[in-house]
Amino acid sequence: MLLIYLLTGWGFLWLLRQLWPLHYLNFVSGEEAAAEGLLCPETTWLDVRDASEAQDHPIPGAINISIGRLPYTWDKYLSANERVLIFANHSFGAKRAARMLRKRGFQHLSAVRGTAKSYTFNQNVQCSRTGQPGEQPASLKCCCTC
Repeated sequence: MLLIYLLTGWGFLWLLRQLWPLHYLNFVSGEEAAAEGLLCPETTWLDVRDASEAQDHPIPGAINISIGRLPYTWDKYLSANERVLIFANHSFGAKRAARMLRKRGFQHLSAVRGTAKSYTFNQNVQCSRTGQPGEQPASLKCCCTC
């Protein structure tokens, strides 16, 4: 019986942690990202979905590091002093990535609201990035103010 209480308590704490808002993570829509300058070259796009999902539905110019690999490979592609825009399948994944990056000194973290398949930016923004997956994007073409 004690085991059931412990597991229930642990499950409740886990759920509470997943749902608790992170004050250092800002969820934005595509239009809000453009308005805040998150689509500019100074911002690194981080796709934390599994490699197979990222290959099926790529986000051009985003660096794909799955959640499981993020603690071990983040320093190869990211720097703690840069702005990061996180793309994930759901808010839980974005929050988990933000917690990992925050522990490593990242201060400017944002995540796109929605699922990866629904990531679209306003037609007035018309942004696209160039570069190979896993590399720092070479450039960003957009009509937003950067």
